[in-house]
Amino acid sequence: MEPELIIEDLREGTGREAKSGQSVTVHYTGTLTSGKKFDSSHDHGEPFTFKLGAANAANGFFGGPLNLPAGAFRNIYFVGTAVDQAWPNQQITVTYTDGTSSVFTQSLSSWTTVGGYAGETVVASPANSLSKYGAVVKGTVHVYGYTLPIPAGKTAATIQFPQNSCVVVLGVTLY
Repeated sequence: MEPELIIEDLREGTGREAKSGQSVTVHYTGTLTSGKKFDSSHDHGEPFTFKLGAANAANGFFGGPLNLPAGAFRNIYFVGTAVDQAWPNQQITVTYTDGTSSVFTQSLSSWTTVGGYAGETVVASPANSLSKYGAVVKGTVHVYGYTLPIPAGKTAATIQFPQNSCVVVLGVTLY
């Protein structure tokens, strides 16, 4: 059986419907199909605020730098994929609160072909995807997880992903 994204509404909202371009604030909990929680806004003590994208548009993070929460974290974990082809040797820069930075080189597999790059784990492989027009496209696609270590004694302040529209980051967390 193929893994799938399951969205469960625990409580339906009563406010106005959010539209593309508006900022929304939500609490979330991400769990694997095994039931194991991998992230939750409740654990961070505050809801997550983001700007809604256009319908049927890619909702990944692009640009930056992305500010990171302060804390005694040892790793940055991000979920993403490369579009249309593998993108080897992409540079990701983490800047620390002391003004220093580290540049990580990570290769990302294509969403259609698992490349098995070092540091890469398949986290989801849905059987279908949606075209930019909202039509179902048959064929397995892949989303990958990557971990970047934070050096001992350092506190990450920002992360800058490649300025490459074919490298799509869907989520970032620290642990």
